[in-house]
Amino acid sequence: MNNYKKIFLNVTIALLLSNYPILAQKYDASKYKTLINLEDGYSVASNFDKAVVLNEKKEITATINAKKNGFWDIASTKENTFAIKSANYQWAYFNKEGVQLTDFICESPYKFIDGVAVYAPRKEGKFGLMDKTGKILIPPTYQSIGICGGTNYIIVGQKTGSAIQLAIATRDHQLITPFHFNILRYLGNGYFAYAKVENDKGFRRFEGVLNPDLKEITSERFPVESLQKVLKDETITVTYNKKKYLIDSKGKLNPDNGELEFDIANQMLPNTKILLIKLDSTYWSLSKKHYNIALNKGYKAAQYKLDSLAKEPRYIEAHPQLKFAAQSKKLDEMQKSADNGDIKSILAIAKAYLTGEGRNIDTTKALTWFQKGIQKADSVAVIETANIYIAQLKTDEALHILKTSPVKSFQINYLSQTLTQTGGKEFLIAKNYQKQKNITKADIYYEQALKLKHTDAAFEYGKYLIERKEDSKGVNILENNSHHIPSLFYLVGYYGYGKQANPFRRAMFTKMIIDSPNATEQQKTGASALLKDNAELFKDPLREGTVFMVGGVKKVVAIRTLSGFYANDKIFYSSAQGAPVNSMITVLRHESDEPFRKKCNVCNSSGSVYNAVKSGSYTTTDVTYKTGSTISGDKKITTTTTHNTYKSVASKCSLCQGKGYHY
Repeated sequence: MNNYKKIFLNVTIALLLSNYPILAQKYDASKYKTLINLEDGYSVASNFDKAVVLNEKKEITATINAKKNGFWDIASTKENTFAIKSANYQWAYFNKEGVQLTDFICESPYKFIDGVAVYAPRKEGKFGLMDKTGKILIPPTYQSIGICGGTNYIIVGQKTGSAIQLAIATRDHQLITPFHFNILRYLGNGYFAYAKVENDKGFRRFEGVLNPDLKEITSERFPVESLQKVLKDETITVTYNKKKYLIDSKGKLNPDNGELEFDIANQMLPNTKILLIKLDSTYWSLSKKHYNIALNKGYKAAQYKLDSLAKEPRYIEAHPQLKFAAQSKKLDEMQKSADNGDIKSILAIAKAYLTGEGRNIDTTKALTWFQKGIQKADSVAVIETANIYIAQLKTDEALHILKTSPVKSFQINYLSQTLTQTGGKEFLIAKNYQKQKNITKADIYYEQALKLKHTDAAFEYGKYLIERKEDSKGVNILENNSHHIPSLFYLVGYYGYGKQANPFRRAMFTKMIIDSPNATEQQKTGASALLKDNAELFKDPLREGTVFMVGGVKKVVAIRTLSGFYANDKIFYSSAQGAPVNSMITVLRHESDEPFRKKCNVCNSSGSVYNAVKSGSYTTTDVTYKTGSTISGDKKITTTTTHNTYKSVASKCSLCQGKGYHY
């Protein structure tokens, strides 16, 4: 009977609380460390032990008790939902009624948009879609998902090699386009910015526009991120070089007077010697192309720029037909010195016949001139001659040249020894085909060298495959070559940066170097230092000064906070410390932050500011006489003054935090 009384009492209390709010439990702010706002006046407060949902009167309407190790953080996910982070750094979603929508398995608290949110369980490492009831609309399938607000569309990404290719799908998991894009950005009102994989020339520089019917209304002619929001009349704003343009629903640009192309051309001009000549050539070509477009549209300033290119030394350097015209003339001048036995002239003419830089390619003539270099006991001539024979599959002739060389060097000895090793001939032939960019034949000879267990071949082939974006096969070859110390060091570097960063595998291969009998003491010492730094390196892969890429644009982390960071362009990105890096962000750990640095004007780049601080004091005494009456006589006045002394004390500049620069 007592049990029935207890049940009746509990039900009565519950009914009273629901029908009479005055009896509801009041919120005591002192008991909670965090408070976040939801919509409709609702909010959520939390401490380590529990979280409570509050209505607009700050009355507790729901309580969520923590299990085991407590709650570590809380975040609004919009549309009257929120997420709580547990001690394992994983999140669960809840609604304003306090109903739990997911388990504590999500890597980040993604916001709801039009009733759906990204669903990303950390275990799967992929992204899906869920609704506000916790129903999984799309299971974790993709490398990325973006929700297009106001439409039924989503942008999904799948990994191909080391790159993510994008497509448009619906929320009910119907693919609308193939995975043909490397850029897809939703602009609003059904319009997208796009860039196709087939047009990718090694860098993402331009994008076009898709209309609501997903038809291309412009080509990829606009710089990345210059396409902005869509206005009510379905015109799209373009902002570039602090100037604004409009694109109508037919894809027509206004104004279209060549000014945009002129500004693009100016921005594309290579302006730093850090760029590779190979990339220089691409940038020069893009600049020239846009100057010509601007000129055809009547922008006269483009003609002056085109005329000036022909006089630019780096432009000539990047264009072989111009560069080698000058080089051919120089070789003509060197011919007499070469005939007289000058070794520099001999080698220059030999290499010209070999490469076509200033002479028509003629391997026979190249060998003739290199032979003259060998007679002069030049090691370069010996090595180049051997490589020509190797490229011609005449490895016996190459070995003879090396063994009978009148001069010895490390490279000559290495080639000679390699040609006598099992698999060595195949390895060197593969290297030559790789140099010629003949992938098919390079693969054939590398595979032959692998079967013969040539360790240097495995090392070079693994790297070659990774450079070709065939990471899985390349890494597998390197990992199977674990007794080869350079392979282990390469794997340590590979797992240290970018999306494949893995501190555990990095540490494992570093430890293998330390324990290997094949490693020198110097190599072991270097590996030990890497192992020591490993934990710190991956503690926060997005710390201040880290260069990263998002949407094809390079940026740098300027200010780091617990929940995310500000880039140098003042845009905030959510990426909590200790959490995996968002898949849309590529960390470029090997790149320097120097191009992003700005001189600190507060401390004049010294990192320190100086303040006057009291260091002591001293006193001085002055005596004056005041003339008095004939009765009183003169009056003596003594004045004692205390003076403070100061010293200049340096302190860290508050703007640049002692670095001497900021972003």
